[in-house]
Amino acid sequence: MQIDDPLQAGFLKQTASASYFPNEPEMGAVWTPAADMITKVIEGKASPADAAKEACATIDTANNK
Repeated sequence: MQIDDPLQAGFLKQTASASYFPNEPEMGAVWTPAADMITKVIEGKASPADAAKEACATIDTANNK
């Protein structure tokens, strides 16, 4: 499949090595920060590195409660 959008092509390429992620209630602490991270990068509101760092900090804080 040929995709002209480099962002979409990157996501498609990643699916080749993707694996199932558990659907457990505890994962709620991950999904929202992860979605926010992706949105910030796509909208140009944060660099990938900064968005990932912020998401990890948010997830770590939730896991330490």
